[in-house]
Amino acid sequence: MDPSRSASNSQPNIFPSTYDPTNIDSPGFDPETYVTKLLRETRLTQLIDKEQLLTKQIKTLDNEMQTLVYENYNKFISATDTIRQMKKDFKTMEDEMTHLISTMSTINSNNHQIHLTLDNRRQEIRKLTSIHLLLQKLQYLFQLPNKLKEYADDNQYDLAVNTYTKALKALQKYEHIPSFNHIQQTSKETMNNIRDELKSRFDQQQTTSSNVVKLLLQLGESSDYLAKEI
Repeated sequence: MDPSRSASNSQPNIFPSTYDPTNIDSPGFDPETYVTKLLRETRLTQLIDKEQLLTKQIKTLDNEMQTLVYENYNKFISATDTIRQMKKDFKTMEDEMTHLISTMSTINSNNHQIHLTLDNRRQEIRKLTSIHLLLQKLQYLFQLPNKLKEYADDNQYDLAVNTYTKALKALQKYEHIPSFNHIQQTSKETMNNIRDELKSRFDQQQTTSSNVVKLLLQLGESSDYLAKEI
């Protein structure tokens, strides 16, 4: 046996295992030191076997590296596509939100305009309603003389008195207008005739009718007169 080799084998390892330059898995691995050690300590046949093993391991590692690179590359491409699509989606969402905000602003503006228009229409409707009611009241007053005459001719004195008393306030309000003054005078004539007829009935009746008394009071007949006659 070679004394130098024996001495070398018996020499303690001065490198910690973690930083052993002859350990391929060590962070302190040194290829030159590793090869020198192999040449010194290993036979030729063992070197050939070691070379074949290393070649096989290198190919395996190379294949694993290629596979790892390929897989990571695909993941990188997929991630890039995903990020690109996300940017596109976010841009679409941003455009949609901008459009939505613009649409909401338009809706609010239109809503405000509609409220203004409706307010104006409400005021117009109130005015028209007021005018319509006034026209109905005027029409009622214009028809009053004929209505009263019809009731008088049909002896419907209670309807005549009720109709006249309802219209009396309006007649007094517009009596300064010539046409309404004429309506008031014509209506008064008819009601005076009705009053005379009711008084005649009141005077002729043995038993006083409460309805006749009520109508005469509505027409302004003196309660003293009615009490005296009773």
